[in-house]
Amino acid sequence: MRLSQVARKLNVGTLTVVEFLAEKGITIEHKPTTKITPDQLDLLTTAFADSVSLKEEAASVAIGKTYTAAEKAPTAPSPAREVHKTVSPKLPGLKALGKIEKKAPPAPATPPPPPVPTKVEKEPEEAAPVAPPA
Repeated sequence: MRLSQVARKLNVGTLTVVEFLAEKGITIEHKPTTKITPDQLDLLTTAFADSVSLKEEAASVAIGKTYTAAEKAPTAPSPAREVHKTVSPKLPGLKALGKIEKKAPPAPATPPPPPVPTKVEKEPEEAAPVAPPA
């Protein structure tokens, strides 16, 4: 058997099994897939017998309300109920009384035409006298 299976069967943790076997002088790896020999299994079964009995006792305890066969049986059918239909008056829907007229948005103002450039004659500038090199 594997270590994890033995731990589940005995209702103890895998670390508890590994520590117990270490106390007895048997070293095994603490991995769930580590194999347990039949001799080690017998040693563990005798040591953790009380945990197994607690597990079996806990499995037999029912949590919540338990029902007996008499409670599960359906009760006698009740007499057929009369179905009362209530007629609701038909309410009128929405009526369109008229239309709301939206004013048309104002037309965008046309921008004034760009100014026409006129030719301006420039007066020739007089050149500043340049001093001869000294």
